[in-house]
Amino acid sequence: MRLELYEEKPEAAGAVLAQVFEAFSKETEESELQTVRYNLAEDADIFVHHPVVNQAMQKMEAALPLMLVDGEIMTIGAYPDMEDLTEITGLSFQDIRTRECQCGNCNCGKG
Repeated sequence: MRLELYEEKPEAAGAVLAQVFEAFSKETEESELQTVRYNLAEDADIFVHHPVVNQAMQKMEAALPLMLVDGEIMTIGAYPDMEDLTEITGLSFQDIRTRECQCGNCNCGKG
């Protein structure tokens, strides 16, 4: 499964969503879940040349943020929350800010 997040400003996503996308961004194509984030300021060409994203932006004034799952729009105009990500992916996500991490590699900054 591939999650693509198209956003105007990456800092608007919030820390938890940013951590989830960062943690899975290092996964390979064989991985169960891959994530990628694009922001309009740095990746404008990608927005213009992606037919689904371009069409959504032309039809809706506030289409961003927009999340595609395997090329199909799953959320538009708002960031997904942890419940949305769990429903979409079938994986259980939790707010890693609420626990002390001991793993050392989840990108939470606590390990």
